[in-house]
Amino acid sequence: MGYPIFALSFGANGISTCLIAYKIWKADRQFNQISSRTFVSRRSLFLFARIVIENGAINSAYLLAYAIVLQSSSNAIKFMASIVKD
Repeated sequence: MGYPIFALSFGANGISTCLIAYKIWKADRQFNQISSRTFVSRRSLFLFARIVIENGAINSAYLLAYAIVLQSSSNAIKFMASIVKD
């Protein structure tokens, strides 16, 4: 019963992570074009993009593992639930 919810959440998380990373990449490119003309010191936004992508990947991996455990109806569901609770 909960499998579709986790599958939809997994998809939404992947899409939103990709869109946020794209937006950061696009802003970084625009900033680099402006800073090369005005001699503003360059500070890359890729550090922030990396953090966002890693966070999205960790959350997606958790959602995928939870959906697999939920679908398999194993006793690992108790362990997965304890991760959420803590």
